[in-house]
Amino acid sequence: MQAAEHCDLRQVYVVGQGQVSALSEGGWGIPGHCLTPAGNRFMGRLAAHWEPALDTLRNSTRQHRRMDRSALLGILAARQAIAQAAWTPDELSQCPLFLGSARGPTGNFEAAHRSFLTGEELPPHTSPTTTLAAAAQAVAWDLGLTGAIADHALTCGSAAFALADGWLWLQSGLSDYLLAGGTEAPLTDFTSAQLVALGLLETHDPDWPCRPFAPKQRNTFVLAEGAALFALQAADHPSAGALACLEGFGWGTERASSPAAIDPEGLALGLAMEHALQRTCRQPADIDAIVAHAPGTIQGDAAERIAIDRLWSGSPPPVTSAKWKIGHTLGASAALSLALAVHLLNGGAYAPPGYPDAPPWPTDFRPRCVLVNATGFGGAACSWVISAVE
Repeated sequence: MQAAEHCDLRQVYVVGQGQVSALSEGGWGIPGHCLTPAGNRFMGRLAAHWEPALDTLRNSTRQHRRMDRSALLGILAARQAIAQAAWTPDELSQCPLFLGSARGPTGNFEAAHRSFLTGEELPPHTSPTTTLAAAAQAVAWDLGLTGAIADHALTCGSAAFALADGWLWLQSGLSDYLLAGGTEAPLTDFTSAQLVALGLLETHDPDWPCRPFAPKQRNTFVLAEGAALFALQAADHPSAGALACLEGFGWGTERASSPAAIDPEGLALGLAMEHALQRTCRQPADIDAIVAHAPGTIQGDAAERIAIDRLWSGSPPPVTSAKWKIGHTLGASAALSLALAVHLLNGGAYAPPGYPDAPPWPTDFRPRCVLVNATGFGGAACSWVISAVE
């Protein structure tokens, strides 16, 4: 590994976070998964305790009623993050927003397209509520933001790269405060059909539908919806209540054999992990745990395991994934993985998966430094180093 050259940087702290997903009110400490049966498959539907808040939000104004579900999920998560950060109105109004979403407002888009095919006249708001940036624009409108906003779409790594651009924005000094993360609401017939065509959505085991890193004869990918956003602050010292230090990230890209393929040796993920360690002046031994991308697919899990074992010479730290519990939220998945890492760094309870050959996880384990992986179709990967606030 080459010597690091990027350690003299501003410190970026997570001072607030919000998330909505299939995760039940009991959270990560309750044994078992939170996935919902759907025929012979499972889905990661929004946990029931969030539905009243979602309905209230949707019906609050005419603008909210027109928003896609992905935008509404993003707003719920953003409001939580802002409330926890306790930013002043002035700090919030000028706060930039970087949001990742792979599918964008696919629910609105599919509904509008169905209307178009039947000859119905489309309402004037169709175009602005179906554009890929609709969720970022909706969150900014809801919060009353006047700073820069940007939407990021890079398949399942979308949120990871939105956070990366946000982190670089803070490093540039353009702002001291920033909101970043991801949102996705892909539980539609059209999205599911595409994943079936790829061979990713197959019949699920009812006990453990998604089984990252376990030997398997078929893919155990589970499609899910959710959002997670983080209030980030660049400062010389952490503020009271800071949740974690977002140390830095690395990236890698591989030339895959097809748009949906992954290098069998995990080339891009290996580059991303190594680059993340270099940029943060960390060694592999400094990492206490890894929250892997690990979508529960045969090829994806195997490639990531090879890349991890290569970097840690076959003896990596404890490894887990968020997807066995809440499913794969596509472009929002990296943000929800990061939320799990923040939970672990703060001593949150974690009941690991119990399926056969699940990666071992120590009892009463509290890591101090975690690596978070994300990758997706097209061969782009991103890895984050995040640590506890000392």
